[in-house]
Parts: sequence; structure tokens; C-alpha cells
Amino acid sequence: MSESESRNSHAYQLSFILAILPVLYLLACGPLLAWTKDKSLSKGWPDWVYWVCTPVAWLRSNTPLEEPLGKYYDWWTKK
Repeated sequence: MSESESRNSHAYQLSFILAILPVLYLLACGPLLAWTKDKSLSKGWPDWVYWVCTPVAWLRSNTPLEEPLGKYYDWWTKK
């Protein structure tokens, strides 16, 4: 493999990682909310959950993703 092919390969790998990270972040908030809900928290959600999920809450409120994200997170948090 030549040096330019190696650089292209690394560029594709980096592009893939950068593209998939936001998707994984969005999908990870559902299990996170379900896990913290199952802890029988008397004081509500821990502060760190708010901190981690605040960008997702903004997306849910201010973009066309409101309905799909709402259904996804409702599915995770229902018992």
C-alpha cells in the first residue's frame, strides 16, 4: 500500500468515526435514561444525566427530530 493510499484509508476511517459518534450519542441516551430511572431515585435525575442529555433535549425541542426521539426515549423509559 502506498503512502497516499494509506492516508486516504486513514481519512475514510476518521470520517466514519466522526459520522457515527453523534448517532451513537443519540442512541446511548435512551439506555442511560432507563438505567437511571431504574435506580429508584427519590430526588429525580442525577445532575450528570441532565448534563449529558441536555443537547439531546435541545434537539428534541427545536428540530424535526422531536417525534422520533420522543418515541425512542419514551420506549426506553416506560416500564
